[in-house]
Amino acid sequence: FPSHDSQVNFVVDKLISAFDGLGVVFEKTMKIISKGLAAIGFNNAAKAVDNFTESTNKASKAGEELVKMEHELQKAQRESRKIQLEYQLQAEKLRQIRDDESKSITERIKANQALGALLKKQTSEESKIANLRIALANKRIEVDGRTSANLDALADAETELIDIKERIAGQESEQLANLNSLRKESAELAKKTAREQAEANAIVEKIAFDSTQKIIAAREAALKAVNDVLS
Repeated sequence: FPSHDSQVNFVVDKLISAFDGLGVVFEKTMKIISKGLAAIGFNNAAKAVDNFTESTNKASKAGEELVKMEHELQKAQRESRKIQLEYQLQAEKLRQIRDDESKSITERIKANQALGALLKKQTSEESKIANLRIALANKRIEVDGRTSANLDALADAETELIDIKERIAGQESEQLANLNSLRKESAELAKKTAREQAEANAIVEKIAFDSTQKIIAAREAALKAVNDVLS
């Protein structure tokens, strides 16, 4: 005849299978069963019930977290395209101001600096969504295991984050190149202005000098004429 332990274990296995199949966590009920089994000396069976309850709770919590993360990602993805287009529009407007040679160098440099700040903000916003995808892929691996599909999803999410950073880095390089060009243009313009001012000052000084010389000459001529009359 089967022992009491084997009979109880058989019953426990059936209960666990039934609860697992239904997908229902009867934590309170399982605690009662575990305590009852321990009280009558079936410690192994009680431990099996406890292990099942713990693993079920963990799986349930992980599943809830996965669903929550999926909802967060879906919400972020709905807004991501709109956000990206808004950033592109703002960036293009700033580029137009920066490249408009009819505007002052100060205005153009200011627009280019604003573009740099905008690109950093865009990187942050787009990276948030990519990082959500990475976190979700890792959670799926935690819940469902390291399947080929899950590992591929993680690799795709990580690649997307790298692509975002490379794309924005290229735009930032262009922005920095233009900033250096504008600063050089500003320095050259300042030199030209200083040179023209110096030339203008020299002309004014020459005119003033010539005028003074003419006045002196006129006074000398007048004095000579007076002297000639008196003598």
